[in-house]
Formats: sequence, structure tokens, C-alpha cells
Amino acid sequence: MIGRVPGASIRRLARLRLRVYDILEQAMPDDRSARFVHAGLVIIALMSVTSVVLESVPSLAHRFEPIFLTIEVFTVVVFSLEYGLRLWVAPLHPAYRRIKLLQALWRH
Repeated sequence: MIGRVPGASIRRLARLRLRVYDILEQAMPDDRSARFVHAGLVIIALMSVTSVVLESVPSLAHRFEPIFLTIEVFTVVVFSLEYGLRLWVAPLHPAYRRIKLLQALWRH
């Protein structure tokens, strides 16, 4: 920590928060990171739905139970992280910029 500017980490965190907001909420067409994240989320959602449908077949459910469980846990973790990030960036959303942090989180 010697030689570091005290506000440098805060500014870095603010830039990261803005970048996460841009990726999750703005999604400009030329933003490759945003396209990658959104495509990944769609693929994970499709994988989850496919897994649930296949798991409804008794013979497949028994045979591939560990795989279905792994997919379920993975998708819950990914979408929980996404939700947490959306809550983190909620105060940057134009509709919530002029209200208090907790109100922005509640409304988002």
C-alpha cells in the first residue's frame, strides 16, 4: 500500500462498476464483451432448460443424475452472480440515479 493514492482503488472500482453496467444493461452492438456475456447467458439458459426437460424422462434422470445436478448448480451460481452484479450496478441506471442506494436496489 506504500506509494498508492488512497482513492485509486475506489476509482478503479467505480470504473469496473461502470463497465459491468455497460455490459449488462447497455449492450452496445459493437461491444464484443457484452455480446460474449449475453450469448453465454443465453447458452447457459438453454442448457438449463434442456437439462430440466431431459431430467423429466425417468430413465435419463436416473442414468445422468450427477450431470443434471452439476448443470443445475452451475446455472444457479451463474445466474445468482449475474443478479448480484445487476443489483450492484442498479444505482447507475438512469431511472434510479437520483434516489438512495437501497431504494435503487429495491426497485431494480
